[in-house]
Amino acid sequence: AYNAGDIRGCADMYANAARRAVKLAGDDTETGSGLRAALQTSQGQSSQQAAWTLRRAFDSIIKASVAASPRPGTAASDRASASNTGSSTPNALPSTQSKQCATPKPVVRA
Repeated sequence: AYNAGDIRGCADMYANAARRAVKLAGDDTETGSGLRAALQTSQGQSSQQAAWTLRRAFDSIIKASVAASPRPGTAASDRASASNTGSSTPNALPSTQSKQCATPKPVVRA
């Protein structure tokens, strides 16, 4: 949506996804509190600023999740694979329509 010019639609999608993620993760988790803070910050911002604020919050969560994940071929990865029951963790992000809201790119005015 952002790259197609629907900046407000993108910000709205991010905000809706963030609210759902907070409900799933809970306010007392790092994910929930980080997204709650981003939602509060984005409320007084323009659509463009809000889209960036929320996108950066999601990117931070993804970065932290990747850093905490065991690397394939390690003992921790092997243990995680063996104990995986197929259930999702409470801090997992909900499925979003992120394909419609691509990475915001700076607006260049001629």
